Amino acid sequence: MTSALARIGTSRVRMVHFFWENIIREGDTIIDATCGRGKDSLEMCHRAVKLGAEKKGRFVGFDIQGSALEE
Repeated sequence: MTSALARIGTSRVRMVHFFWENIIREGDTIIDATCGRGKDSLEMCHRAVKLGAEKKGRFVGFDIQGSALEE
């Protein structure tokens, strides 16, 4: 049986999603200091903020690039 980390391999995206999956919990407060277009921000929000749930999480996003903020 291979370990979870072995299945991730060298993919940075799979590694980040693995950590989010095992660290972010419903009701957590999440801060994304480099939101960019928001794809990762949305993924983190889905993990922490569950509508209709007892514990509602919070998300705070920042970015210094004007083009990212406009989107």
